[in-house]
Amino acid sequence: MKTGRLTLILFFVHYYVSAQNYEVFYRCSNKSDSLEYVKEYQKALDTLEYGFKTVDFIPSDFVLKALDLTVKNGLNEKAYTYAKMSLINSGDQKISKQFPKKFLKSEQYKMILDSLPVFLQMYESRINQEYGAILDSIYYVDQNLIRNNEKVTGDYSIDRSKLPENLFELDQSNWILLHRLIQDYGFPSEKNVGLDRYTKSWPILVHSLRLKENQKYHKEIFSYIQMGEYLPEDVFLWYEQYNMQELKQTFFSTWDGNISVENLARIDLNQKAFYMKGIAAFELKKGGMIMDSKW
Repeated sequence: MKTGRLTLILFFVHYYVSAQNYEVFYRCSNKSDSLEYVKEYQKALDTLEYGFKTVDFIPSDFVLKALDLTVKNGLNEKAYTYAKMSLINSGDQKISKQFPKKFLKSEQYKMILDSLPVFLQMYESRINQEYGAILDSIYYVDQNLIRNNEKVTGDYSIDRSKLPENLFELDQSNWILLHRLIQDYGFPSEKNVGLDRYTKSWPILVHSLRLKENQKYHKEIFSYIQMGEYLPEDVFLWYEQYNMQELKQTFFSTWDGNISVENLARIDLNQKAFYMKGIAAFELKKGGMIMDSKW
């Protein structure tokens, strides 16, 4: 196990060295969350913004953290900047539902509403629309055809007589198509295709990468974490499922009920190797079967 952890750490250090490195960004975000937890709001904001300066694109989840901290620090002018950024980066008008209630009552929020069409147009002009449309169709197959989720709709002409008897076989064909698209267009990140399409790619990755036959793609996918394309927490579920199903062990979690000092140290190291917060950020309940995030 020690050799495996060392391999992962060295991989993150050396793989894709020419790409932008989000390591400082992630570390600052994690530290900021821990400072906010103890109500050190100004230090939390300063730390988060230090990380922002090291990258060229800030995913909207982190922008919303900054927005919340600016409001807590009474910095309404700066709050406007982050609210605007969250809309341009995500393209999601509904993201305003996550704005702090205090900000919603401010003059700055009224200015956001006045300029909303402009911000959304800026978003539309920056993302890869062609890539996004294909991702919509893959998501439709994943959710509607395979899993019979009728809430996911789409105007697609599909000859159901040509579908396999076992519709779950389409998970692998979905992955093959998505992987080919990644080679052509890049990872379906928020920067590349917007928040909605990034979110839609999540279940496709989970349903595919947890399978033993797709283990050969893991290192490539891990590289997108350090590049800021794929967020660390979005790896947690499928890689944990892969480890538990195929290797008969946990990697990030205590879902096996093992909360020994040695095992917690192992999990802490694994999480931090993937730029996650570490075991101290969790409250363990029911013998470790439940991990509630503290920050």
